[in-house]
Amino acid sequence: MLRSLLIACGLSAVAVQASEVRTWMDVRGRSLVAEVVSIEGDTVVLRRDRDRQDVRMRLADLSATDRNWLILWQKDQEGGDTTNGVEQSLNGSWPGRMAFPRSVQVETDKSYERAGRTFYCWYSDNFRFVCDEQLDASVVAMMARMFEGTHAVCEALPLGLRPHQLKQQRRTRYPILLFSTKREYLAAGGAAGSSGSYDTGRDTCLVPLESIGVRKAGRRYVMDSGGEHSTLVHEITHQLTGTLLDGNPWFREGLAEYVAVIPQRTSSFDLRGIERSIVEYLTRVPGRGQAGRSMRTVFTLPSMESFLQMDQGAFIGMSLQDEDAAEQVNTHYAGALMWFCYFAHDAERGDGEPLKRYARVVLRGGSSEEANEALLGARDFDYHERMFSMVWKRRGLDVKFAD
Repeated sequence: MLRSLLIACGLSAVAVQASEVRTWMDVRGRSLVAEVVSIEGDTVVLRRDRDRQDVRMRLADLSATDRNWLILWQKDQEGGDTTNGVEQSLNGSWPGRMAFPRSVQVETDKSYERAGRTFYCWYSDNFRFVCDEQLDASVVAMMARMFEGTHAVCEALPLGLRPHQLKQQRRTRYPILLFSTKREYLAAGGAAGSSGSYDTGRDTCLVPLESIGVRKAGRRYVMDSGGEHSTLVHEITHQLTGTLLDGNPWFREGLAEYVAVIPQRTSSFDLRGIERSIVEYLTRVPGRGQAGRSMRTVFTLPSMESFLQMDQGAFIGMSLQDEDAAEQVNTHYAGALMWFCYFAHDAERGDGEPLKRYARVVLRGGSSEEANEALLGARDFDYHERMFSMVWKRRGLDVKFAD
């Protein structure tokens, strides 16, 4: 029992050296400021910062964020090399065109019973799919192409995100829960009106079958070709990056939006025309199976300095009234995508170097101030605002900045 729990959490029972003080969260949302003392069986021992007393917590009671952190930190304690993969990625070139997996090998796993219901399981190279209905492996393989394709993109971007390495350290595939009805999806915590959502507490993507074109035809399920999956790709990207980008909402959301709008051809992802796709996405009114942000061609963004320093609560409009929140939050997502694209394709030599510098600081635990300084390079906020406005105006968007 203990061994299976440890494997599920991706941790082994070893003593480790004390770490830096950080805020820990349990699955009920309670926080504790402490440092790690040791991992013993299915328990982590934390030293509380305010009185230096040791507190024991079950690994299963920790949030997914903290379990991910422990996996990476323990790997470092054991002498595992987590830096080579990051540096190799950061030293790479920004891709132009990437092959889309033509087919994905899917294996059928054992089904299981819970609350009188049967759940069916399959796995691909990097994902494990669980559904409340039996599906043909061929249907699962078709949907797995989208998940594995998103994984390939995140692996190829030279930002040190290394989802493959994270999967190895977690010692498990990324979990995907598929639901035969929207009602089941919503009951499990899926976001209303969405085609998929990432549950950070469970580190799991929740997906209603209908949103990826899977429907019942007689007694079997079939998958329609085509369809628009940008929202789901956005959420998959969050799952693949885990907690690496927490505390940097503009970068985290900008990356997820960027991956979601990359044009998909029959056999490839093509970044060479992504700027045009971004403008179309930002100005499109969502509907008829297409996502969009409904932005006008003239709009105002927060100042660059305030936007880069914005915390997650402000980014998603937690302090705003309902009538104000939706429009402002939509603008934040648009701004995150545009700034990400600007630093990937326009700033300096247009080779993504500012984003690489920013990512390098974030991944080694540097402060927001250090990361922003690395992003700016030799220029200041005013310079980048002017350049940003100029390049997006050439693409048909007239952007102003709030004072």
